[in-house]
Amino acid sequence: MSVRWVAVDDNDSAINYSSGWTQTSGASWNNQGNFGQPFLNTLHAVTGGSATFTYTFNGSSGKVIGTTNVKTSGSVQDPVWTCQVDGATIPLSAPFAYVENNWVLCSWTNIAAGQHTLKVTATSTSQAFLFDQFQYVPSPNADITGANIVISNTDSAINYDSGWKTLGGALSMMAPAAGAVMSLSFYGTGITWFGYIPVELPHGSTSAQYALDGGSPTTFTVPGSFGGVSQYSQLIFQTGTLPLGSHTLRVTSQGQTSLTPLVLTWLVVQNGVTREPSSSSGNTGSDTTTAAANVITVVTTLPGGGTSTATISGSVSATTSSHIGTDSGKGIDSGSSSSNLPSSLAGTTSGNSGVAITSGNKSGPSVGAIVGGVVGGLLLVLVILLLLYRRRKKNQRDANEAEQVQPFYRDIPPSGTAPSSSSESPYEAFGVHGPHQTTEVGNSRGFFARKAAMASSSPQSPYTTTTSSSYPSPLTSQGEGYAESSARDSMHAGASGPSSEVSAPSSTGSAAALLQPNRKREELLAESPQPERVMTHEDSGFRMPRARDGRPLSSTIVEYPPAYTPG
Repeated sequence: MSVRWVAVDDNDSAINYSSGWTQTSGASWNNQGNFGQPFLNTLHAVTGGSATFTYTFNGSSGKVIGTTNVKTSGSVQDPVWTCQVDGATIPLSAPFAYVENNWVLCSWTNIAAGQHTLKVTATSTSQAFLFDQFQYVPSPNADITGANIVISNTDSAINYDSGWKTLGGALSMMAPAAGAVMSLSFYGTGITWFGYIPVELPHGSTSAQYALDGGSPTTFTVPGSFGGVSQYSQLIFQTGTLPLGSHTLRVTSQGQTSLTPLVLTWLVVQNGVTREPSSSSGNTGSDTTTAAANVITVVTTLPGGGTSTATISGSVSATTSSHIGTDSGKGIDSGSSSSNLPSSLAGTTSGNSGVAITSGNKSGPSVGAIVGGVVGGLLLVLVILLLLYRRRKKNQRDANEAEQVQPFYRDIPPSGTAPSSSSESPYEAFGVHGPHQTTEVGNSRGFFARKAAMASSSPQSPYTTTTSSSYPSPLTSQGEGYAESSARDSMHAGASGPSSEVSAPSSTGSAAALLQPNRKREELLAESPQPERVMTHEDSGFRMPRARDGRPLSSTIVEYPPAYTPG
């Protein structure tokens, strides 16, 4: 919606006049100049003295309008005046040398919206200072009722059909031919049309019609040009007093292109509001509603000439909210309405229609119930997903626990032998850097068994160590035999990479002494002199991961015994 101004007449009770002001009828000034008649045909004047008035408003831009009646003798001007907003003086334009109504005496646009106080001081020697009205743009949060609301011809709520044309840019809209229609929805008790009579167009008078709320049209005259100049701010027609509420104005031109066109410059709504109430008492349809206390009687005309009468007990709230599509980029509000009725409606019908009126409860779904249902459904889905996830993890854990690996081959070293403490670490003695290192040895079984065999068969073996005794050799995960072909051992002995850097343990005995068969623990303990300590390699508990189909993830697995600190 475009910016709408509030017009405060000089007779408004909210204006505080000092002494020295007199109320003057505008009738004696109606024929002065070509800017129309004084607003609402009233003026306030200061003659032969000085006086002030103040007015507090909630808005931003503003302008003081009156009848300019200035005489200048040399450098002396009579009358003179000043305009102040919140104590700040508003600059004035040069005075006009002729008498004109609806003349802007001072104006401003650079004040922020809010509550402000306007003060006008006028000083007159002999020429009267004439104040007519004050217009301002209300603040967005201002709730103004019972005011004169000025609606420009460019307001987006006005709906023009294709028969309307612009005149003088944004100055006015005109309908040069018959049949052009405009419409507007407004809230108030009446509306006044102000136009412009252009001297440059045909001068003959013509006519047009207006209708309110779909009622019978009223014909009014569109005056032709007079005085040899264009006439501005001309009152074209004013409706009678209407019930306070929402109404629809529809205007149709009846002129010809050879006559003066119907022109709209602005409209003024009487007893208008800046915010239309949620309920209205406007009569825009064929139904008549009468309210008394908490009982409402609805009388409806039925097809065939009958009428129906319904009595509603309880409180009723009505809301008017509808919008008609726009034409040429403009839109208007219509007068359709909807009501929230009580739970029971009983009625009687008169006439020959035999129709009974009943009404039942109509209630939509609760917003809280909808939100609760949506949240509950989401929680249920999350719980199901969590249960499925936990079940899947449990199945994976059970499958991993079912996989078993063979324990380390328990090999007890010969009696009287023990690891030397000269080695910094058991892993360094074997050329191994950590308990989890895996060496790529193809399909060989018993990595250290092969190294021991090569150490005994080749005196020039590069695999030497500073330790005085050997550790038992580990087995593969299958826990099977040690033997490997000497050709493959020779191939590994000369290989480069990690296996060529491994130092094999030396022994005073042959390799066969290191590779003892699996003997019973009791026999070994019986042969070992006391107080020797016997250590048995137990299952580490580590489970090798397997694929889902049960196959191992790697084709070759080399196991190392646990590391111990000499002591």
